[in-house]
Amino acid sequence: MIRLGRKSRRGDFEGRKLAKMGPMSHSSTFLLPNLPTDNGPALTYALVILNQRLPRFTPLLWEHAQVHVCADGGANRVFDELPCFFPHDDPSDIRKRYKPYAIKGDMDSIRTDVLDFYRGLFTTKHG
Repeated sequence: MIRLGRKSRRGDFEGRKLAKMGPMSHSSTFLLPNLPTDNGPALTYALVILNQRLPRFTPLLWEHAQVHVCADGGANRVFDELPCFFPHDDPSDIRKRYKPYAIKGDMDSIRTDVLDFYRGLFTTKHG
């Protein structure tokens, strides 16, 4: 364990170990079109929306995911922020197009107006 502000009993071993790891890389292949491979079916993805600001590429993630679930207050984010990505479209149309399959959580963060809207669109709510 490395403690900040103190020298490790093992000296600088942890720092050397981290330096030897090399650069990290992350894959974004899940953003590519979902084409089946020769060896089997295409990969499937679920998108879980949390109660934090949505990145600009959320619509792209949405299109590639087969299941869309909001974790409680994440439904507020979808309701409020997704229409902002399409300023020339009717916000109501965007909210209907980007409808989560389910809203899961203890429902302490979701606003009543948002919950009522999605209930009207038959979104499954799991409390």
